[in-house]
Amino acid sequence: MIRAEVGHRRSRAGHPADLEQTPRLREAIVGAISEDAWCVLALIASIAASGAFYVRWLTKARRREVAANVAIAISLPVLAAAVVAAITARELRMHRVEAVVVSASARPSNASGIALPNAEPVPEGARVRVMAENAGWDEIRWGTLDAWVPASAVRTIERPPTE
Repeated sequence: MIRAEVGHRRSRAGHPADLEQTPRLREAIVGAISEDAWCVLALIASIAASGAFYVRWLTKARRREVAANVAIAISLPVLAAAVVAAITARELRMHRVEAVVVSASARPSNASGIALPNAEPVPEGARVRVMAENAGWDEIRWGTLDAWVPASAVRTIERPPTE
């Protein structure tokens, strides 16, 4: 509700009303399916690789051996990618701290508190991700921008407890 009001007020003032930024590629890929789905994909790839290794060990026929080698060549990279995606999805779920910018002009700064050159202020009502906190400053990620803003400029969003 608050974000809708801020967007409406920004559009009336002639500023872009878009408060969302495109997530980074890693987060977009990992967020495409759930953490559990990545784990199931890893399990299926593991079973396929195990079966292919077993067939390759048992067979004497050249065609079956080639088919087993192809199955191994496909299933092992899928297994590796699914395991990495599952671990990344878990890390994002466990450590993501989301917040909303509550200041009208949250100026992005570097770790020393010096304003970043050519950086536009993060708009009020923008949903950001808090990466770190230090002495009254929060390191935020807004789309592809990683910057420090005063801690008073953001409010964290409470999330339901994880299991």
